[in-house]
Amino acid sequence: MDQVFDFREFCLTLLRRFKLLLILALVCGILGGLFGFAVKADGFSGDLRDTYTVTSVVSVNLNRQEKDVPLSSIMTTIDGVLQSNYFQTTLMQAGFDKPELESAVAELFPQPETTELDEFKKTVKTSIKGNLILVEVTAHSQQNAQAYSIFSADYIAKEISGMVTTVSMTPKEKQTILQNSAVWTDKLVTTAKFGILGAAGGFGLGILWIFFFNIFSLKIKSVDDLKTFGLPVLGIFDQPKGGR
Repeated sequence: MDQVFDFREFCLTLLRRFKLLLILALVCGILGGLFGFAVKADGFSGDLRDTYTVTSVVSVNLNRQEKDVPLSSIMTTIDGVLQSNYFQTTLMQAGFDKPELESAVAELFPQPETTELDEFKKTVKTSIKGNLILVEVTAHSQQNAQAYSIFSADYIAKEISGMVTTVSMTPKEKQTILQNSAVWTDKLVTTAKFGILGAAGGFGLGILWIFFFNIFSLKIKSVDDLKTFGLPVLGIFDQPKGGR
């Protein structure tokens, strides 16, 4: 016996079951959001405190007698020195050995004796922008981030000046301070993504359920259905007005 899909009946069933579809989507959305928050975003675990990113600046200028030397090529050379493992290692060790940075080191590198160089580079970032050297340090304590950023900028200015004699370096007194609350933002975004996916999945599953229910339903809806089942039509009762 062939089953005939009645698109009109399918649409009417969707309208009749629309509230049920919404409830199913809501439940699946809540479950998806809870999954995203608890599993993918680690829930309330981890350090949820705000962080502060402090950027100190070192200005690089050519010495008067070196005006014909292109500063851009010198900055490229300086950047290569800054990113080298040797210089990063000396910078890291110098900070660890500084007594006044004890509090900052304790926060940034709880176990300095086992700190890897890659971990240090992720915490203390150096970059070049025009004729400026930027030193960026992120920490939960603004004071510690400032202290380590200023020290790193001063150390870089002193050491690089001794290596590249064609330039003079001046650490800027002002730092850029950025408060970052991205920890909670990331968690909420992840929760919302999984909540939307769950709601869409629940709504889609509901539509599929109605679709297959209409295809395989044995319910008699019309005279044509009786003919499909090979049954004779004995009579037709008109539906009374206002009733069922």
